[in-house]
Amino acid sequence: MLFITSNSNIAQVVDIERQRLNSEENGLSGSLNLNGSYLDNDKVIYTLNILSNSQYRLDNNFFLLIGDYKISRSSDTDFQDAAFLHLRYNRSLTKTVTLEAFTQIQDDKISLLKYRFLSGVGGRIALVNNESLLLNIGAIPMYEFEELLDAASTTHQNIRISQYTSFVFKISESADLYATTYYQPIYNEWNDFRLHNESRVVVVLSEKMSLNISNTYSWDSNPPSEAPKKRINLKVGLGLKF
Repeated sequence: MLFITSNSNIAQVVDIERQRLNSEENGLSGSLNLNGSYLDNDKVIYTLNILSNSQYRLDNNFFLLIGDYKISRSSDTDFQDAAFLHLRYNRSLTKTVTLEAFTQIQDDKISLLKYRFLSGVGGRIALVNNESLLLNIGAIPMYEFEELLDAASTTHQNIRISQYTSFVFKISESADLYATTYYQPIYNEWNDFRLHNESRVVVVLSEKMSLNISNTYSWDSNPPSEAPKKRINLKVGLGLKF
């Protein structure tokens, strides 16, 4: 699937829930996303983003690999890039309980992040699963190591608790609403947290085309000194299946 969108944000919290494809069949599936963006956040930033998504399902086992690369140019800096690679494993223990494990590597020069490594294990519970509504909650304790692009090359090591709620609501035969909220505090410093919400409406226009409208809100209570705390992102685009 190819998505062509316009957006206004570079998110530090990566929304993995919306990258899961809905196929329940065994085998390999995937998608490709191409985004062009314009951000005005004290300074103007133009961004080109390529996102690839590969998934493999075998009975109760599910593997997800996501690669994301951005190249950006602002009004006062030359081209800068950002990237992450995310690998996740899910195993369904029952119809409602799933075990999750993941690892992720990330960098983002615009956000003054030289390097961030994450790894965690946790679980998710399907509270509702019927034809009109899918509602999940999850919690994953995760180890975080990061190095910042500042004069001192500051490093941090933390244990965060990544808690999330996600749902898919069927508005009509041709439209669905997706929403995910992440809350990620440091386990012993609850005033140091990241909050991220994404809501998205997908309207099917034809067998191979859909209209996608989404909005994200991100808040980092303790970002690098020159990075913003709040980010708001509006996207409108087309989805093309192939």
